[in-house]
Amino acid sequence: FSDSEIMALYIYSNIFSIIGALLSGFMSDRVGAKKTLTAAALICGAAVFLGVISPSKHILWLVGPMVGLAFSSIRVSGRLLAIELFPKEKIGEIFGHLGFLSNLAFVGLLIWGGVAYICAPLGAAKYRVALFTLFVILLLGVKILQKEVRDEGEDRKGV
Repeated sequence: FSDSEIMALYIYSNIFSIIGALLSGFMSDRVGAKKTLTAAALICGAAVFLGVISPSKHILWLVGPMVGLAFSSIRVSGRLLAIELFPKEKIGEIFGHLGFLSNLAFVGLLIWGGVAYICAPLGAAKYRVALFTLFVILLLGVKILQKEVRDEGEDRKGV
């Protein structure tokens, strides 16, 4: 990518991020925050997987908007899910924890960089291996979300 292509892709992807933020609020109201969060994570997973298998840079014009849509949806629906799951008197504390955890996003970059470094003998394929590693971590997160987070309307005993 040239610098101008990177900037255009960034702007294009951010337009979808705005759309994703708006749509995920409506979707969370309609089907629930957990289902919306799951769908957003799966869209993100599909985008990452497309990035892993993409034969050319042109696929990234599809991947970028998918990631923009998914990331903003994950943020919106994740916060809505927190509001649904925790007592109102704890929301400030929970949002503080969410803010702190979002600052730990660099851990994903460290994992990606570490895998790419370890796989350096693979040449350019090291980036695909690193991206696939993040794909696996994302799928594990979706599995944990499905197994450990209760659906709306479930009994709140023990919460």
